[in-house]
Amino acid sequence: MKKIGLYLLLSAFVLFTAYGAGKSETSKKDPGFNYPTKPISVIVPWGAGGGTDVTARGLLKVAEKYVGTSFVVTNVTGGAGSVGWVASKNAKPDGYSLVVLTADLLTHSVKKNSGLSYSDFVPVINMSKYPACLAVAVDAPWKDLASFIEDARKNPGKIRVGNSGLGGTNHQAVLMLEDVTGTTFGHVPFKGGADSIAAVLGGNIEATLANTPEIAPRPDMRMLVQYASGKRNSSAPDVPTLKELGYAVELESFRMLGVLKDTPAEIVSFLEAKFKQAWDDPEFQELAEKGKLSPDYLDVTSSKSLLGNMHEAVKRVIEKTGL
Repeated sequence: MKKIGLYLLLSAFVLFTAYGAGKSETSKKDPGFNYPTKPISVIVPWGAGGGTDVTARGLLKVAEKYVGTSFVVTNVTGGAGSVGWVASKNAKPDGYSLVVLTADLLTHSVKKNSGLSYSDFVPVINMSKYPACLAVAVDAPWKDLASFIEDARKNPGKIRVGNSGLGGTNHQAVLMLEDVTGTTFGHVPFKGGADSIAAVLGGNIEATLANTPEIAPRPDMRMLVQYASGKRNSSAPDVPTLKELGYAVELESFRMLGVLKDTPAEIVSFLEAKFKQAWDDPEFQELAEKGKLSPDYLDVTSSKSLLGNMHEAVKRVIEKTGL
């Protein structure tokens, strides 16, 4: 009887030791074992209800079932995104502070006194990506980019192009077009895309630089070209890209989820895998399709590459024009 009891005791000890060793090994290999242990904060540097906010909240809601915790989203706006990015930059790089990255971060990265750099963050996933486009009213005399550029060359500064703010991404896009085509436009700033489109339709300006998905469904507007870095945007399959027309200009808006640069690599890999599951989930894909959010997945490596390439383009135009 004593032998049986001793045998059972030894067996239990062996099993407990093996379990403890396995548990320790798992915690080393799988950050999901002890991360996350609490809700994760996320800063969206743009207003609630906008495309960026809707995209981020939609993906994060689906991601909760894969990550295993909730996400607490806060909109921290101002300074063309800089207020939110500075707030995020000052957080602890422990995986519990995420932030949404958009193209405006690259402009701040080039500005010497901004205190921000895109390298302050590691993009975990690119959620959506869409190009800007040059658009005119549907009854405008220009049917393609070639005729538009020809007129601009004959009438320097006379053709007015709207943008969403001097020095911003859309303004930079028009300056890039000037650079590669040898033209000069009149630059007219507006508070947003809707105001710029209204000005085109009202005959107050000749063209606008806006987001392709915003212009595509409008029967009263005509896109002349889009700034896609790769294939044509799905919302405008018949509109050529500048690259197709022989101009080395690429400028796209993007929405990424990122962490601070010193966040442990194991946590970055864990989030990358879980966010990919969420992005593939039919629930998010349905939301993206209905909301016309231009879903476009990129992993960590590809997202870093996109940031680097676009940063160089933005840097060139800002340094050349003195913006």
